[in-house]
Amino acid sequence: MIKDRRLDKISESLTPKQAVLVWLQQANGHINAVDYIKSWVGQPEELRPITALTDHVAKSTREAMKGQPPKTIELAVRRSERDVVFLIKLHHQVNFYFMTEERVWFAAFAALEAKLRAVTYGNALKQLVKEIAVERHEDLSWRQSRKHISLKCMPSARLLPS
Repeated sequence: MIKDRRLDKISESLTPKQAVLVWLQQANGHINAVDYIKSWVGQPEELRPITALTDHVAKSTREAMKGQPPKTIELAVRRSERDVVFLIKLHHQVNFYFMTEERVWFAAFAALEAKLRAVTYGNALKQLVKEIAVERHEDLSWRQSRKHISLKCMPSARLLPS
């Protein structure tokens, strides 16, 4: 009971950065972003992250600045709310950037893999031509060995194209 009150008191006095970090920790408890977003469907607006966080830091700031002039308090509240919104937007933009970069790198790696497979296939084909030539004790050119490659690798297929 006393421990719960202490935790409540600590959570009520979080800075904007700390509040956003707590929110991120809670959000990362979900399987993925879609699951997290679906958990908010049907919930009242006051419970949604940006509203809840800005309300929370506004309350914390007002509590921490008791006894100061109202104008000073309101400026500090506005600054803390803006800090929360900034940190959330920063988080979203950084995530979006890295997700986009990940897609670009994936496409580049896929293209490189395709080229590497083509080179590997080409080298394997050249090696096969050399093996056929060695087996037959002759120096076959590509044109001469097409028929032999087709028959050895694909007996039921037509001859390789020129």
